[in-house]
Amino acid sequence: MSDENFRGYIQLIHQQIAVLHNYMMQLSSPLQKKVTEALEEIAAALENLQLDIEEMQTSLEASAVVEEELFGQNQQAMQERQYYYDLFQFSPDAYLVTDSNGVILKANRAIATLLHVPQNYLVGKPLAVYIAQSDRMSFRALLNQLPFVSDVQNWEINLCPRGGNSFAALLKVAQCLDDAGAIEALRIGVHDISEYKQVVTQPAFALNREDIPAQVTTPLTVL
Repeated sequence: MSDENFRGYIQLIHQQIAVLHNYMMQLSSPLQKKVTEALEEIAAALENLQLDIEEMQTSLEASAVVEEELFGQNQQAMQERQYYYDLFQFSPDAYLVTDSNGVILKANRAIATLLHVPQNYLVGKPLAVYIAQSDRMSFRALLNQLPFVSDVQNWEINLCPRGGNSFAALLKVAQCLDDAGAIEALRIGVHDISEYKQVVTQPAFALNREDIPAQVTTPLTVL
């Protein structure tokens, strides 16, 4: 029932009460008093009911406004989430998200291409599977040291793509902490530095250590 129809019914009841008042004049005095009291109670109840309905209607209108605002905020949040999802997925740089033990939670297309593995196949796999056998123990040691450091870590490591030759890579590792300060996830950027390594090992392009970028001066082999 619409609000307009409800108001019409209330008005009709008031009119019928007025008609009853006219008929009531034909009754005896004691009976008139009882009927009058009953009609007044009915009229008061109708007034209260109308007030309650108006308050309810106001609340519904306010709820509709809030719902519309929440819907708009939800749409905006979904758009922002999609934006950052696309940034992650379609970035030309290889990115991974792992848990504190190095198990892959998310992987973008670039890392899947780098490792020669279907993107959906990476999720749930230990990152260590794609690390050269000789570097795995050192990789585990670096993971164990993460709770004691806070800045972004730069690890030089040899990765082994499926069906391909191993290559030198730089892993930039950032921690995501929960409210208790424990490691919740690791965000890892992966960069192929094999060409750079080939250049700096050639005698004609030998560089002093201070000329080498800091991010490639922490190889796992020093552990």
